[in-house]
Amino acid sequence: MTTRAAKRPRCHGSGPAVCAHPKRTRRSLQTAEETSRQTRPYLQESVPTEVLVHIFSFLRERELARVARVCRRFREIGELQSLWRNLFHRVFELEAAYVRPSSSDQKTPPTSELNWKEQFALMHGCLHVYPKMASLPLSHPLRSEAPYSQYFSTISEAVQSSSEGDRIVVHPGVYNETVALDKPVQLIGAGPEKVLLVNSSLTVVDVKPSAGDATIANMEIKFDAPEDNPSLRQYCIQVPGGASPNVHNCHFTNTSFCGACVYIHGSGARPRVTHCTIANANNVGVFVDDHAHGYFEHNNIHGNKLAGVWIKNYASPVFRENEVHHGKDVGFFVFQDGQGVLESNDIHSNRIAGIEIKNDANPIIYRCSIHHGSTGGVYVHDRGRGQFIENKIFANTYAGVWITSESNPTLRDNEIFGGLQGGVYFFGGGRGVLENNNIHSNTLAGVQIRTGSDPIIRNNEIHHGLHGGIYVHDSGRGLVEVTRFIRMRWLEFGSLLESACSEAEQDS
Repeated sequence: MTTRAAKRPRCHGSGPAVCAHPKRTRRSLQTAEETSRQTRPYLQESVPTEVLVHIFSFLRERELARVARVCRRFREIGELQSLWRNLFHRVFELEAAYVRPSSSDQKTPPTSELNWKEQFALMHGCLHVYPKMASLPLSHPLRSEAPYSQYFSTISEAVQSSSEGDRIVVHPGVYNETVALDKPVQLIGAGPEKVLLVNSSLTVVDVKPSAGDATIANMEIKFDAPEDNPSLRQYCIQVPGGASPNVHNCHFTNTSFCGACVYIHGSGARPRVTHCTIANANNVGVFVDDHAHGYFEHNNIHGNKLAGVWIKNYASPVFRENEVHHGKDVGFFVFQDGQGVLESNDIHSNRIAGIEIKNDANPIIYRCSIHHGSTGGVYVHDRGRGQFIENKIFANTYAGVWITSESNPTLRDNEIFGGLQGGVYFFGGGRGVLENNNIHSNTLAGVQIRTGSDPIIRNNEIHHGLHGGIYVHDSGRGLVEVTRFIRMRWLEFGSLLESACSEAEQDS
């Protein structure tokens, strides 16, 4: 039986044998590579942008970050603000942007100018106070949109569960509770709707010394005294010695007849309160007591039944560029050894005086505007002191400055003008130093001295008064040095002052 030899594949040429089958395999691989080169441009370059945007809109933040690494076009689409804005709304159920609290005058920019990816990053990983979401099971579709977020029903629960440095975002709503803030965390209200924190029995936010430089921002905080006990002494926020929280863009009001909106007390208390509204309290707006400090900038303090601000017992806060107005009593009341610096504040339209100082209080008032007081601009009495430097005191109903009862303030480089009565009024044993002031255009005397008062008046310019320049009567006395009088209707000195006025100059 003859065995047929296996047919060997034909080879071509004189070199090594090359089979036909391997050639077909090489052609098959080459076709796959060509197909890959054709498919890649289609997915990355040829698919319409609106289709890719629609596809990407179903992705979460981590998937968007991954897909942006594929190619330049995917990265550009993955950075679209519309995608991140929709994801922000879907995950956090908030329409407004989150704004990081700042001591500057920071406001929410227009929607068209926001970076929604950055907004999402700020909110990502926060603790959220949102009762609606906290009540849902983890399997609920709404909770599945935010698998990395923690939700709480109350602010107190979130604070208790937080760690140092955590950010707690409080969603819009009314929260009837009291919060013991004992950790250095950020407690931020999210808008645009109101976040109201209210209580009727205890201080609403009780800051502990261990809170350090905690932040409270973007909230309305109200103590609503019960009708059966309207004199309950509680506060909207209380800051004790050793605490230095940052309070930004909050609205405070207190209906108690004994409490205050903001109460700061104790050595080492140094809060920073900025861009807040402190208004319509039935007692005092801000009370700084017992060696406390603090910084108050760009706040609106108005409509409070007693003083807008109380400072006493060696407290020494700094109030800078605030508006303190339309109080039903005085704007600032500094008493019982109170100190502090009031700088560049607009103090106006208060029912009594813009600033009242008594009982050995000795603040510094610098470059403030004190005007349109229903009674007077400044009232210093009962051994009050104080330094008034480069202020504008004008358009007050009675005297621009009243000094009485053994008080001894210093007024230097001020402009005191446009009073509906006098400029500076010394009576009842008032003393003090008036130096380098511009006192003009007052309806009555530029300076009036009576009833045992004995000031020093040095190097002032007193002019354009509708009545007298300096009027001394009823046992008034004092020392006048190098004072210039211009265009005064008349000038009268009492007999006890005549010898001291030999250097006074009068221009008719």
